[in-house]
Amino acid sequence: MAKKLSILRMEGKDYFIDRRLNQIRNVKNPHDYEDVSPELIDFWENHCRLEGDELVCNLDNFKNDNKKGTVFS
Repeated sequence: MAKKLSILRMEGKDYFIDRRLNQIRNVKNPHDYEDVSPELIDFWENHCRLEGDELVCNLDNFKNDNKKGTVFS
């Protein structure tokens, strides 16, 4: 059974989070991708919320709320 991929919203773009490949891929342009660590994927998935049936991680909001000023762009 196929599992729907989580969506990461970062810098105004939406990316699929693909644990199988440890990548994020632009929803609109699959050639725009980046390899990421499993730990970073865990972090993102722990800072997500459901919008309808999509898991959306809005890191722009996280950066504004983070008092240490950590940057994820």
